[in-house]
Amino acid sequence: MKLSDAKCRTARSKDRPYKLSDGGGLYLQVAEGGSKSWLFRYKLHGRARWHGLGSLRDVSLEEAREKATDARRVRRNGGDPIQAKREAAAA
Repeated sequence: MKLSDAKCRTARSKDRPYKLSDGGGLYLQVAEGGSKSWLFRYKLHGRARWHGLGSLRDVSLEEAREKATDARRVRRNGGDPIQAKREAAAA
């Protein structure tokens, strides 16, 4: 089930943080204080990893989907999206 812009904007945390799935490893994390951020979940060496893609305030749903697609491409080629992001920032 895909998320919509309206669902992302209106998501509120009641008493604990939670995640809404957009599919393909992309999640919107809603924190207790009401902040929202994008996460991409993948596995590396049998362990689950969470790659932060940015705040909902700074990254739209469409941009988050593009970033998740890029991260899936890195995984498909055998890389680690978090390490690739660090290397790109260092360059």
